[in-house]
Amino acid sequence: MLLARLAPLLLAFVIISSSTVALMPVHAQETPTPTGPRLFDDPELTVQLYAEGLRRPTSMAFLGEDDLLVLEKDAGTVRRIVDGILLPEPLLDVNVGVIDERGMLGIAVSRNEQLGVTYVFVYFTEMPDRDGSDIDGVEPLGNRLYRYEFIDGQLVNGELLLDLPAKYSSFHNGGKTIIGPDNNLYILVGDQQTPGVQPFTHLTTTQNRADTLYPDGTGGILRVTQDGEPVQNLFGGEYPMDLYYAYGIRNGFGLDFDPVTGVLWDTENGPDLKDEINRVEPGFNGGWRIVQGFVEPTTDMSRLVEFPGLSATKDSLVGRAEAVSFKAQGLGGKFTEPLFVWQLPIAPTALQFLDSDKLGDNYENDLFVSSFNRGEIYHWDLVEDRTDLHLTGPLEDRVENNPAGYDGIKFAQGFGAITDMLVGPDGYLYVNGFFNGNIYRIMSVEDAAQQSPPDKYQLRIEQWTFGIDHRITGGSVESMSADPQTKTILVNINSTSDGVLSMELPRTVIDADEELTVLIDGEVAATVHELIATEGYRILAIDFPEGSSEIEIVGTFLAPEFGVIPAIMLAAGVAAVIVARWKYPIFKGRTI
Repeated sequence: MLLARLAPLLLAFVIISSSTVALMPVHAQETPTPTGPRLFDDPELTVQLYAEGLRRPTSMAFLGEDDLLVLEKDAGTVRRIVDGILLPEPLLDVNVGVIDERGMLGIAVSRNEQLGVTYVFVYFTEMPDRDGSDIDGVEPLGNRLYRYEFIDGQLVNGELLLDLPAKYSSFHNGGKTIIGPDNNLYILVGDQQTPGVQPFTHLTTTQNRADTLYPDGTGGILRVTQDGEPVQNLFGGEYPMDLYYAYGIRNGFGLDFDPVTGVLWDTENGPDLKDEINRVEPGFNGGWRIVQGFVEPTTDMSRLVEFPGLSATKDSLVGRAEAVSFKAQGLGGKFTEPLFVWQLPIAPTALQFLDSDKLGDNYENDLFVSSFNRGEIYHWDLVEDRTDLHLTGPLEDRVENNPAGYDGIKFAQGFGAITDMLVGPDGYLYVNGFFNGNIYRIMSVEDAAQQSPPDKYQLRIEQWTFGIDHRITGGSVESMSADPQTKTILVNINSTSDGVLSMELPRTVIDADEELTVLIDGEVAATVHELIATEGYRILAIDFPEGSSEIEIVGTFLAPEFGVIPAIMLAAGVAAVIVARWKYPIFKGRTI
Protein backbone atom coordinates (compact mmCIF):
# COMPACT_ATOMS: atom_id res chain seq x y z
CA MET A 1 0.00 0.00 0.00
CA LEU A 2 2.70 2.47 0.99
CA LEU A 3 4.88 1.63 -2.02
CA ALA A 4 1.87 1.90 -4.30
CA ARG A 5 1.08 5.35 -2.94
CA LEU A 6 4.72 6.41 -3.27
CA ALA A 7 5.27 5.01 -6.73
CA PRO A 8 4.25 8.12 -8.71
CA LEU A 9 6.42 10.39 -6.61
CA LEU A 10 9.39 8.00 -6.80
CA LEU A 11 8.91 7.90 -10.56
CA ALA A 12 9.14 11.69 -10.59
CA PHE A 13 12.46 11.44 -8.74
CA VAL A 14 13.72 8.88 -11.26
CA ILE A 15 12.76 11.16 -14.15
CA ILE A 16 14.53 14.02 -12.45
CA SER A 17 17.71 12.08 -11.71
CA SER A 18 17.84 10.61 -15.21
CA SER A 19 17.88 14.20 -16.55
CA THR A 20 20.63 14.75 -14.14
CA VAL A 21 15.53 14.90 -5.22
CA ALA A 22 -14.10 15.48 31.78
CA LEU A 23 -16.04 15.43 29.30
CA MET A 24 -16.78 12.67 31.53
CA PRO A 25 -20.38 11.86 32.52
CA VAL A 26 -20.88 11.12 36.19
CA HIS A 27 -20.14 7.48 37.02
CA ALA A 28 -18.13 7.30 33.80
CA GLN A 29 -15.16 4.97 33.69
CA GLU A 30 -13.32 4.19 30.49
CA THR A 31 -12.92 0.50 29.69
CA PRO A 32 -9.41 -0.48 28.51
CA THR A 33 -9.31 -1.30 24.79
CA PRO A 34 -6.13 -3.30 24.14
CA THR A 35 -7.20 -4.54 20.70
CA GLY A 36 -8.55 -1.29 19.30
CA PRO A 37 -11.87 -0.53 17.55
CA ARG A 38 -13.60 -3.40 15.79
CA LEU A 39 -17.03 -4.52 14.67
CA PHE A 40 -18.60 -7.00 17.02
CA ASP A 41 -19.94 -9.53 14.54
CA ASP A 42 -20.16 -8.21 10.99
CA PRO A 43 -17.40 -9.20 8.56
CA GLU A 44 -18.94 -6.97 5.88
CA LEU A 45 -17.95 -3.79 7.75
CA THR A 46 -14.65 -2.29 8.86
CA VAL A 47 -13.35 0.55 11.04
CA GLN A 48 -10.90 3.13 9.70
CA LEU A 49 -8.89 5.73 11.55
CA TYR A 50 -10.17 8.90 9.87
CA ALA A 51 -8.31 11.62 11.81
CA GLU A 52 -6.18 12.01 14.94
CA GLY A 53 -4.47 14.58 17.12
CA LEU A 54 -7.53 16.08 18.86
CA ARG A 55 -7.63 17.00 22.55
CA ARG A 56 -10.69 15.61 24.32
CA PRO A 57 -13.15 15.91 21.43
CA THR A 58 -16.80 16.16 22.44
CA SER A 59 -19.21 16.98 19.61
CA MET A 60 -18.99 16.91 15.80
CA ALA A 61 -20.80 18.48 12.85
CA PHE A 62 -20.12 18.37 9.11
CA LEU A 63 -19.64 21.53 7.03
CA GLY A 64 -19.69 19.40 3.89
CA GLU A 65 -18.36 16.14 2.54
CA ASP A 66 -14.92 15.38 4.02
CA ASP A 67 -15.15 18.67 5.94
CA LEU A 68 -15.75 18.06 9.64
CA LEU A 69 -15.89 20.40 12.66
CA VAL A 70 -15.00 19.02 16.10
CA LEU A 71 -15.09 20.64 19.54
CA GLU A 72 -12.20 20.25 21.99
CA LYS A 73 -13.70 20.27 25.47
CA ASP A 74 -11.03 21.96 27.60
CA ALA A 75 -9.17 23.93 24.90
CA GLY A 76 -12.18 26.05 23.97
CA THR A 77 -11.58 25.38 20.29
CA VAL A 78 -13.50 24.44 17.18
CA ARG A 79 -11.18 22.33 15.01
CA ARG A 80 -11.59 21.57 11.34
CA ILE A 81 -10.73 18.29 9.64
CA VAL A 82 -10.47 18.40 5.85
CA ASP A 83 -10.08 15.16 3.95
CA GLY A 84 -8.99 13.38 7.12
CA ILE A 85 -6.37 15.98 8.06
CA LEU A 86 -6.65 18.09 11.21
CA LEU A 87 -5.92 21.67 10.19
CA PRO A 88 -3.26 23.26 12.39
CA GLU A 89 -5.21 26.36 13.44
CA PRO A 90 -8.65 26.31 15.09
CA LEU A 91 -11.60 28.07 13.47
CA LEU A 92 -12.59 29.46 16.85
CA ASP A 93 -10.97 29.76 20.28
CA VAL A 94 -13.08 30.91 23.23
CA ASN A 95 -12.61 30.92 27.02
CA VAL A 96 -14.24 27.88 28.62
CA GLY A 97 -14.66 26.29 32.02
CA VAL A 98 -13.03 22.90 32.30
CA ILE A 99 -14.08 21.38 35.62
CA ASP A 100 -16.00 18.12 35.32
CA GLU A 101 -18.64 18.44 32.56
CA ARG A 102 -18.01 22.07 31.63
CA GLY A 103 -16.38 23.02 28.34
CA MET A 104 -17.14 22.97 24.62
CA LEU A 105 -20.26 20.84 24.55
CA GLY A 106 -22.42 21.13 21.43
CA ILE A 107 -22.19 22.12 17.77
CA ALA A 108 -24.55 22.20 14.80
CA VAL A 109 -24.26 23.49 11.22
CA SER A 110 -26.98 24.96 9.02
CA ARG A 111 -26.82 26.40 5.53
CA ASN A 112 -29.19 29.35 5.05
CA GLU A 113 -29.73 29.30 1.30
CA GLN A 114 -31.93 32.38 1.33
CA LEU A 115 -29.20 34.51 2.89
CA GLY A 116 -26.35 32.58 1.28
CA VAL A 117 -24.62 32.01 4.63
CA THR A 118 -23.51 29.00 6.64
CA TYR A 119 -24.33 29.20 10.34
CA VAL A 120 -22.38 27.29 12.97
CA PHE A 121 -24.03 27.04 16.40
CA VAL A 122 -21.75 26.37 19.39
CA TYR A 123 -22.87 25.65 22.98
CA PHE A 124 -20.21 26.00 25.67
CA THR A 125 -19.49 27.01 29.27
CA GLU A 126 -18.11 30.52 28.87
CA MET A 127 -15.54 32.03 31.24
CA PRO A 128 -14.84 35.77 31.55
CA ASP A 129 -11.06 35.59 31.22
CA ARG A 130 -9.31 32.37 30.20
CA ASP A 131 -9.67 28.62 29.84
CA GLY A 132 -9.85 26.82 33.16
CA SER A 133 -10.12 29.82 35.47
CA ASP A 134 -13.04 28.03 37.16
CA ILE A 135 -10.38 25.82 38.75
CA ASP A 136 -9.30 28.95 40.65
CA GLY A 137 -12.84 29.71 41.73
CA VAL A 138 -13.87 32.12 38.95
CA GLU A 139 -17.59 31.84 38.26
CA PRO A 140 -18.66 30.96 34.69
CA LEU A 141 -20.62 33.53 32.73
CA GLY A 142 -23.06 30.82 31.74
CA ASN A 143 -23.75 27.89 29.46
CA ARG A 144 -24.22 29.81 26.25
CA LEU A 145 -25.36 29.15 22.72
CA TYR A 146 -23.74 31.34 20.06
CA ARG A 147 -24.42 31.55 16.35
CA TYR A 148 -21.41 32.19 14.11
CA GLU A 149 -21.05 32.69 10.39
CA PHE A 150 -18.55 30.57 8.51
CA ILE A 151 -16.72 33.01 6.25
CA ASP A 152 -13.31 32.57 4.59
CA GLY A 153 -12.41 29.60 6.74
CA GLN A 154 -13.19 31.27 10.07
CA LEU A 155 -16.13 31.52 12.46
CA VAL A 156 -17.03 35.20 12.76
CA ASN A 157 -19.86 37.53 13.76
CA GLY A 158 -20.73 35.58 16.88
CA GLU A 159 -24.21 36.34 18.23
CA LEU A 160 -25.41 35.20 21.66
CA LEU A 161 -28.71 33.31 21.31
CA LEU A 162 -29.16 31.66 24.72
CA ASP A 163 -27.63 32.44 28.11
CA LEU A 164 -28.31 29.61 30.59
CA PRO A 165 -27.09 29.06 34.16
CA ALA A 166 -23.71 27.41 34.73
CA LYS A 167 -22.89 28.63 38.25
CA TYR A 168 -24.89 26.12 40.28
CA SER A 169 -22.79 23.08 39.40
CA SER A 170 -19.93 21.95 37.20
CA PHE A 171 -22.05 18.89 36.37
CA HIS A 172 -25.14 18.31 34.25
CA ASN A 173 -24.61 20.95 31.60
CA GLY A 174 -25.79 18.68 28.77
CA GLY A 175 -25.02 20.46 25.53
CA LYS A 176 -26.00 18.20 22.65
CA THR A 177 -27.23 20.54 19.90
CA ILE A 178 -28.90 19.51 16.64
CA ILE A 179 -30.94 20.98 13.78
CA GLY A 180 -34.40 19.41 13.57
CA PRO A 181 -36.39 18.58 10.44
CA ASP A 182 -38.33 21.81 11.12
CA ASN A 183 -35.02 23.70 10.77
CA ASN A 184 -35.13 24.72 14.44
CA LEU A 185 -32.44 24.13 17.06
CA TYR A 186 -32.86 21.50 19.76
CA ILE A 187 -30.54 21.64 22.80
CA LEU A 188 -30.43 19.07 25.60
CA VAL A 189 -29.64 20.82 28.91
CA GLY A 190 -28.98 19.07 32.23
CA ASP A 191 -30.43 20.05 35.60
CA GLN A 192 -27.30 21.90 36.86
CA GLN A 193 -27.22 19.82 40.03
CA THR A 194 -24.10 18.21 41.54
CA PRO A 195 -24.79 14.47 41.94
CA GLY A 196 -24.92 13.08 45.46
CA VAL A 197 -24.83 16.48 47.13
CA GLN A 198 -27.50 17.54 49.60
CA PRO A 199 -29.13 19.83 50.28
CA PHE A 200 -29.78 20.36 46.60
CA THR A 201 -28.19 23.51 45.23
CA HIS A 202 -30.47 24.00 42.23
CA LEU A 203 -34.07 22.80 42.07
CA THR A 204 -36.67 24.02 39.60
CA THR A 205 -40.17 22.91 38.77
CA THR A 206 -38.89 21.28 35.56
CA GLN A 207 -37.31 18.70 37.88
CA ASN A 208 -40.83 17.80 39.04
CA ARG A 209 -40.42 19.51 42.38
CA ALA A 210 -43.33 21.80 43.16
CA ASP A 211 -42.77 25.02 45.08
CA THR A 212 -39.17 25.36 43.85
CA LEU A 213 -37.53 27.81 41.44
CA TYR A 214 -39.24 28.92 38.26
CA PRO A 215 -37.74 27.13 35.20
CA ASP A 216 -34.51 28.74 34.01
CA GLY A 217 -33.73 26.75 30.87
CA THR A 218 -32.21 23.74 32.65
CA GLY A 219 -33.46 20.18 33.06
CA GLY A 220 -35.00 19.68 29.64
CA ILE A 221 -34.79 19.94 25.87
CA LEU A 222 -35.08 23.46 24.49
CA ARG A 223 -36.34 24.37 21.03
CA VAL A 224 -35.54 27.72 19.44
CA THR A 225 -35.37 29.21 15.97
CA GLN A 226 -32.00 29.83 14.37
CA ASP A 227 -32.33 33.39 15.67
CA GLY A 228 -32.78 32.10 19.24
CA GLU A 229 -36.50 32.86 19.46
CA PRO A 230 -39.20 30.61 20.99
CA VAL A 231 -41.01 28.39 18.50
CA GLN A 232 -44.21 27.49 20.37
CA ASN A 233 -45.25 27.68 24.01
CA LEU A 234 -46.16 24.08 24.87
CA PHE A 235 -46.55 24.53 28.61
CA GLY A 236 -47.78 28.03 29.42
CA GLY A 237 -45.90 30.51 31.53
CA GLU A 238 -43.37 33.16 30.71
CA TYR A 239 -39.87 33.04 29.23
CA PRO A 240 -37.91 30.77 29.32
CA MET A 241 -40.72 28.23 29.76
CA ASP A 242 -41.75 28.95 26.18
CA LEU A 243 -38.40 27.51 25.05
CA TYR A 244 -39.07 24.05 26.46
CA TYR A 245 -39.88 21.11 24.18
CA ALA A 246 -39.46 18.58 27.01
CA TYR A 247 -38.65 18.61 30.74
CA GLY A 248 -38.03 16.26 33.67
CA ILE A 249 -34.60 15.35 32.29
CA ARG A 250 -31.60 14.83 34.57
CA ASN A 251 -28.80 15.03 31.99
CA GLY A 252 -27.92 13.54 28.63
CA PHE A 253 -25.66 13.59 25.60
CA GLY A 254 -27.70 11.87 22.87
CA LEU A 255 -30.31 13.52 20.65
CA ASP A 256 -31.56 12.72 17.15
CA PHE A 257 -34.70 12.64 15.02
CA ASP A 258 -36.09 9.48 13.48
CA PRO A 259 -35.60 10.14 9.74
CA VAL A 260 -38.78 8.23 8.89
CA THR A 261 -41.29 9.59 11.43
CA GLY A 262 -39.60 12.87 12.40
CA VAL A 263 -39.95 12.06 16.12
CA LEU A 264 -37.18 13.05 18.53
CA TRP A 265 -35.31 10.45 20.64
CA ASP A 266 -32.78 10.96 23.44
CA THR A 267 -30.51 9.22 25.92
CA GLU A 268 -30.57 10.16 29.60
CA ASN A 269 -27.94 9.43 32.21
CA GLY A 270 -29.14 8.09 35.54
CA PRO A 271 -27.51 8.84 38.93
CA ASP A 272 -25.72 5.53 39.55
CA LEU A 273 -28.21 3.30 37.74
CA LYS A 274 -31.03 3.37 35.23
CA ASP A 275 -29.62 5.05 32.12
CA GLU A 276 -32.40 5.49 29.57
CA ILE A 277 -33.43 5.63 25.91
CA ASN A 278 -36.53 7.77 25.35
CA ARG A 279 -38.89 8.63 22.54
CA VAL A 280 -39.58 12.34 23.03
CA GLU A 281 -42.90 13.66 21.79
CA PRO A 282 -43.67 17.39 22.21
CA GLY A 283 -44.47 18.07 25.89
CA PHE A 284 -42.48 15.05 27.10
CA ASN A 285 -41.98 14.82 30.88
CA GLY A 286 -39.19 12.37 31.71
CA GLY A 287 -40.21 12.24 35.36
CA TRP A 288 -36.91 13.22 36.95
CA ARG A 289 -36.72 13.67 40.15
CA ILE A 290 -39.79 11.57 40.88
CA VAL A 291 -39.06 8.78 38.43
CA GLN A 292 -35.83 7.46 36.94
CA GLY A 293 -36.20 4.37 34.81
CA PHE A 294 -39.56 2.64 35.06
CA VAL A 295 -42.27 3.55 37.53
CA GLU A 296 -42.08 1.57 40.77
CA PRO A 297 -45.27 0.40 42.52
CA THR A 298 -44.44 2.68 45.45
CA THR A 299 -43.88 5.82 43.32
CA ASP A 300 -46.29 8.63 44.13
CA MET A 301 -47.10 9.86 40.62
CA SER A 302 -49.25 12.67 41.96
CA ARG A 303 -46.04 14.50 42.84
CA LEU A 304 -45.21 15.06 39.16
CA VAL A 305 -45.40 18.71 38.20
CA GLU A 306 -47.94 19.12 35.42
CA PHE A 307 -47.69 22.02 33.04
CA PRO A 308 -49.49 24.16 31.93
CA GLY A 309 -50.44 26.31 34.90
CA LEU A 310 -47.18 28.13 35.51
CA SER A 311 -48.67 31.60 35.31
CA ALA A 312 -50.79 30.86 38.37
CA THR A 313 -50.99 28.24 41.10
CA LYS A 314 -52.15 24.85 39.94
CA ASP A 315 -55.47 24.98 41.82
CA SER A 316 -56.29 28.61 41.09
CA LEU A 317 -59.10 29.58 38.72
CA VAL A 318 -56.62 31.03 36.22
CA GLY A 319 -54.39 27.98 36.48
CA ARG A 320 -57.26 25.58 35.90
CA ALA A 321 -58.54 27.60 32.94
CA GLU A 322 -55.08 27.63 31.40
CA ALA A 323 -54.72 23.90 31.93
CA VAL A 324 -58.08 23.18 30.28
CA SER A 325 -57.18 25.39 27.31
CA PHE A 326 -53.80 23.78 26.76
CA LYS A 327 -55.08 20.23 27.19
CA ALA A 328 -57.84 20.93 24.66
CA GLN A 329 -55.12 21.85 22.17
CA GLY A 330 -53.17 18.70 22.94
CA LEU A 331 -50.49 20.75 24.68
CA GLY A 332 -48.94 20.52 28.12
CA GLY A 333 -46.75 18.03 29.96
CA LYS A 334 -47.08 14.30 29.32
CA PHE A 335 -45.15 11.82 31.47
CA THR A 336 -43.64 9.04 29.37
CA GLU A 337 -41.68 6.00 30.53
CA PRO A 338 -38.42 5.10 28.78
CA LEU A 339 -38.26 2.46 26.07
CA PHE A 340 -35.09 0.89 27.42
CA VAL A 341 -33.10 1.03 30.67
CA TRP A 342 -29.59 -0.02 31.63
CA GLN A 343 -29.86 -0.97 35.28
CA LEU A 344 -26.10 -0.63 35.66
CA PRO A 345 -24.67 2.65 34.34
CA ILE A 346 -22.97 2.58 30.94
CA ALA A 347 -22.95 6.40 30.57
CA PRO A 348 -24.78 6.52 27.21
CA THR A 349 -23.66 9.39 25.03
CA ALA A 350 -24.53 9.75 21.34
CA LEU A 351 -27.81 8.54 19.88
CA GLN A 352 -27.90 8.36 16.09
CA PHE A 353 -30.30 7.08 13.43
CA LEU A 354 -28.39 5.75 10.43
CA ASP A 355 -30.26 7.49 7.60
CA SER A 356 -28.08 5.80 5.01
CA ASP A 357 -27.78 2.45 3.22
CA LYS A 358 -23.99 2.64 3.01
CA LEU A 359 -23.53 0.06 5.80
CA GLY A 360 -26.10 -2.25 4.24
CA ASP A 361 -29.88 -2.35 3.97
CA ASN A 362 -30.10 -4.22 7.27
CA TYR A 363 -28.90 -1.10 9.13
CA GLU A 364 -30.72 1.63 7.22
CA ASN A 365 -32.70 3.96 9.53
CA ASP A 366 -31.85 1.80 12.56
CA LEU A 367 -30.92 3.23 15.97
CA PHE A 368 -27.36 3.35 17.34
CA VAL A 369 -26.28 4.40 20.84
CA SER A 370 -22.72 4.75 22.17
CA SER A 371 -21.30 4.25 25.65
CA PHE A 372 -18.63 6.32 27.38
CA ASN A 373 -17.92 3.66 30.03
CA ARG A 374 -17.70 0.63 27.76
CA GLY A 375 -16.45 2.20 24.53
CA GLU A 376 -19.12 0.27 22.68
CA ILE A 377 -21.85 1.00 20.13
CA TYR A 378 -25.25 -0.69 20.33
CA HIS A 379 -27.73 -1.30 17.55
CA TRP A 380 -31.50 -1.77 17.51
CA ASP A 381 -34.13 -2.40 14.87
CA LEU A 382 -37.42 -0.60 15.42
CA VAL A 383 -40.88 -2.13 15.31
CA GLU A 384 -42.90 -1.60 12.17
CA ASP A 385 -44.62 1.64 13.26
CA ARG A 386 -41.31 2.90 14.71
CA THR A 387 -42.79 3.75 18.10
CA ASP A 388 -40.63 1.23 19.94
CA LEU A 389 -37.44 -0.81 19.89
CA HIS A 390 -37.56 -4.38 18.62
CA LEU A 391 -36.46 -6.26 21.73
CA THR A 392 -35.96 -10.01 21.99
CA GLY A 393 -34.53 -12.58 24.39
CA PRO A 394 -33.26 -11.31 27.74
CA LEU A 395 -34.12 -7.72 26.78
CA GLU A 396 -37.83 -8.27 26.25
CA ASP A 397 -38.43 -6.76 29.70
CA ARG A 398 -36.68 -3.57 28.44
CA VAL A 399 -33.91 -3.80 31.04
CA GLU A 400 -30.25 -4.76 30.68
CA ASN A 401 -28.84 -5.83 34.04
CA ASN A 402 -25.61 -7.54 33.06
CA PRO A 403 -22.17 -6.00 33.80
CA ALA A 404 -20.84 -7.59 30.61
CA GLY A 405 -23.73 -6.31 28.50
CA TYR A 406 -25.83 -8.28 26.04
CA ASP A 407 -24.16 -9.45 22.84
CA GLY A 408 -27.41 -9.30 20.88
CA ILE A 409 -27.33 -5.51 20.65
CA LYS A 410 -23.56 -4.98 20.41
CA PHE A 411 -22.48 -3.47 17.10
CA ALA A 412 -18.89 -2.27 17.67
CA GLN A 413 -16.42 -2.01 20.52
CA GLY A 414 -12.91 -0.98 21.52
CA PHE A 415 -13.20 2.78 20.86
CA GLY A 416 -12.38 3.89 24.38
CA ALA A 417 -14.67 6.58 25.76
CA ILE A 418 -17.09 7.66 23.01
CA THR A 419 -18.66 11.12 23.23
CA ASP A 420 -20.27 11.49 19.79
CA MET A 421 -21.36 9.66 16.64
CA LEU A 422 -22.49 11.19 13.38
CA VAL A 423 -23.61 10.04 9.94
CA GLY A 424 -21.50 11.87 7.39
CA PRO A 425 -22.60 13.26 4.00
CA ASP A 426 -20.96 10.13 2.54
CA GLY A 427 -23.39 7.93 4.52
CA TYR A 428 -20.76 6.37 6.78
CA LEU A 429 -20.81 6.42 10.58
CA TYR A 430 -18.20 8.62 12.30
CA VAL A 431 -17.22 8.01 15.93
CA ASN A 432 -14.94 9.99 18.22
CA GLY A 433 -12.69 8.83 21.05
CA PHE A 434 -12.54 11.25 23.97
CA PHE A 435 -9.23 10.26 25.54
CA ASN A 436 -7.33 9.04 22.48
CA GLY A 437 -8.34 12.10 20.40
CA ASN A 438 -9.23 10.02 17.34
CA ILE A 439 -12.07 10.13 14.84
CA TYR A 440 -13.02 6.76 13.37
CA ARG A 441 -15.14 5.89 10.35
CA ILE A 442 -17.25 2.75 9.98
CA MET A 443 -17.84 1.71 6.39
CA SER A 444 -18.30 -1.41 4.29
CA VAL A 445 -15.29 -3.56 3.47
CA GLU A 446 -16.27 -3.33 -0.20
CA ASP A 447 -16.28 0.47 -0.15
CA ALA A 448 -12.99 0.54 1.74
CA ALA A 449 -11.41 -1.70 -0.90
CA GLN A 450 -12.70 0.53 -3.71
CA GLN A 451 -11.73 3.75 -1.98
CA SER A 452 -10.20 5.89 -4.65
CA PRO A 453 -6.68 7.22 -4.23
CA PRO A 454 -6.17 10.96 -4.44
CA ASP A 455 -6.60 12.40 -7.90
CA LYS A 456 -3.31 12.92 -9.72
CA TYR A 457 -2.53 15.55 -12.30
CA GLN A 458 0.53 15.19 -14.51
CA LEU A 459 2.03 18.65 -14.30
CA ARG A 460 4.57 19.56 -16.99
CA ILE A 461 7.31 22.02 -16.04
CA GLU A 462 9.69 22.53 -18.96
CA GLN A 463 11.14 19.08 -19.73
CA TRP A 464 10.03 17.51 -16.45
CA THR A 465 6.72 15.89 -15.49
CA PHE A 466 5.39 15.63 -11.94
CA GLY A 467 2.40 13.77 -10.51
CA ILE A 468 0.55 16.18 -8.20
CA ASP A 469 -1.77 14.46 -5.73
CA HIS A 470 -4.84 16.48 -4.88
CA ARG A 471 -8.38 16.26 -3.55
CA ILE A 472 -11.17 18.78 -3.89
CA THR A 473 -14.55 19.26 -2.25
CA GLY A 474 -17.20 21.57 -3.67
CA GLY A 475 -16.12 21.20 -7.28
CA SER A 476 -13.60 19.64 -9.65
CA VAL A 477 -10.12 20.39 -11.01
CA GLU A 478 -10.27 21.10 -14.72
CA SER A 479 -6.57 21.63 -15.42
CA MET A 480 -3.16 22.57 -13.98
CA SER A 481 -0.33 24.48 -15.60
CA ALA A 482 2.98 25.93 -14.45
CA ASP A 483 5.07 28.95 -15.38
CA PRO A 484 8.63 28.83 -13.96
CA GLN A 485 9.22 32.41 -15.06
CA THR A 486 6.48 33.79 -12.82
CA LYS A 487 6.97 30.93 -10.33
CA THR A 488 3.27 30.09 -10.48
CA ILE A 489 1.09 27.00 -10.60
CA LEU A 490 -2.34 27.78 -12.04
CA VAL A 491 -5.23 25.49 -11.13
CA ASN A 492 -8.47 25.90 -13.07
CA ILE A 493 -11.47 24.65 -11.12
CA ASN A 494 -15.20 24.33 -11.57
CA SER A 495 -16.67 25.14 -8.15
CA THR A 496 -20.30 24.31 -7.46
CA SER A 497 -20.19 25.35 -3.78
CA ASP A 498 -17.77 26.56 -1.13
CA GLY A 499 -14.98 24.00 -0.95
CA VAL A 500 -11.40 23.06 -0.20
CA LEU A 501 -8.56 22.13 -2.53
CA SER A 502 -5.86 19.98 -0.92
CA MET A 503 -2.59 19.70 -2.87
CA GLU A 504 0.56 17.70 -2.22
CA LEU A 505 3.52 19.57 -3.71
CA PRO A 506 6.86 17.72 -3.81
CA ARG A 507 9.92 19.51 -2.50
CA THR A 508 11.28 19.22 -6.01
CA VAL A 509 8.53 21.50 -7.34
CA ILE A 510 8.21 24.18 -4.68
CA ASP A 511 10.75 25.30 -2.12
CA ALA A 512 9.87 23.88 1.29
CA ASP A 513 10.96 27.10 3.00
CA GLU A 514 9.65 29.78 0.65
CA GLU A 515 6.48 31.57 1.70
CA LEU A 516 3.71 30.96 -0.79
CA THR A 517 1.11 33.41 -2.04
CA VAL A 518 -2.25 31.99 -3.08
CA LEU A 519 -4.66 33.95 -5.27
CA ILE A 520 -8.27 33.03 -6.00
CA ASP A 521 -9.56 34.71 -9.13
CA GLY A 522 -6.86 37.34 -8.72
CA GLU A 523 -7.55 38.09 -5.07
CA VAL A 524 -5.34 36.96 -2.19
CA ALA A 525 -6.91 33.88 -0.62
CA ALA A 526 -8.41 34.52 2.80
CA THR A 527 -7.54 31.09 4.19
CA VAL A 528 -4.65 28.79 3.25
CA HIS A 529 -3.63 26.03 5.65
CA GLU A 530 -0.07 24.72 5.60
CA LEU A 531 -0.66 21.15 6.75
CA ILE A 532 2.83 19.70 6.40
CA ALA A 533 6.16 21.16 5.32
CA THR A 534 9.08 18.71 5.39
CA GLU A 535 12.16 18.01 3.31
CA GLY A 536 9.93 15.79 1.17
CA TYR A 537 6.90 17.86 0.29
CA ARG A 538 4.37 20.51 1.29
CA ILE A 539 0.66 19.98 1.69
CA LEU A 540 -1.70 22.92 1.31
CA ALA A 541 -5.44 23.18 1.96
CA ILE A 542 -7.02 26.16 0.22
CA ASP A 543 -10.55 27.35 0.99
CA PHE A 544 -12.41 28.75 -2.02
CA PRO A 545 -15.90 30.25 -2.36
CA GLU A 546 -18.63 29.06 -4.68
CA GLY A 547 -18.11 30.26 -8.22
CA SER A 548 -14.31 30.32 -8.10
CA SER A 549 -12.51 29.42 -11.32
CA GLU A 550 -8.75 30.06 -10.89
CA ILE A 551 -6.35 29.33 -8.05
CA GLU A 552 -2.77 30.58 -8.42
CA ILE A 553 0.04 29.33 -6.17
CA VAL A 554 3.09 31.57 -6.35
CA GLY A 555 6.37 30.25 -4.92
CA THR A 556 9.94 29.27 -5.86
CA PHE A 557 10.37 26.53 -8.47
CA LEU A 558 13.42 24.32 -8.23
CA ALA A 559 12.92 22.45 -11.48
CA PRO A 560 15.51 24.40 -13.54
CA GLU A 561 18.14 23.58 -10.93
CA PHE A 562 17.60 19.83 -10.76
CA GLY A 563 20.65 19.07 -12.82
CA VAL A 564 22.98 20.20 -10.04
CA ILE A 565 21.30 18.40 -7.15
CA PRO A 566 23.63 15.69 -5.82
CA ALA A 567 22.47 12.10 -5.77
CA ILE A 568 22.77 12.03 -1.99
CA MET A 569 20.16 14.80 -1.72
CA LEU A 570 17.89 12.79 -4.01
CA ALA A 571 18.16 9.82 -1.67
CA ALA A 572 17.52 12.02 1.36
CA GLY A 573 14.46 13.52 -0.28
CA VAL A 574 13.01 10.09 -1.08
CA ALA A 575 13.62 8.97 2.51
CA ALA A 576 11.99 12.10 3.87
CA VAL A 577 8.89 11.50 1.78
CA ILE A 578 8.65 7.89 2.97
CA VAL A 579 8.98 8.87 6.62
CA ALA A 580 6.59 11.80 6.32
CA ARG A 581 3.95 9.77 4.53
CA TRP A 582 4.18 7.11 7.22
CA LYS A 583 3.85 9.69 9.99
CA TYR A 584 1.35 12.04 8.30
CA PRO A 585 -1.07 9.94 6.20
CA ILE A 586 -2.76 12.84 4.44
CA PHE A 587 -4.94 10.81 2.18
CA LYS A 588 -6.93 8.62 4.51
CA GLY A 589 -7.82 4.99 4.27
CA ARG A 590 -5.91 3.14 6.96
CA THR A 591 -8.01 0.18 7.99
CA ILE A 592 -7.84 -0.97 11.60
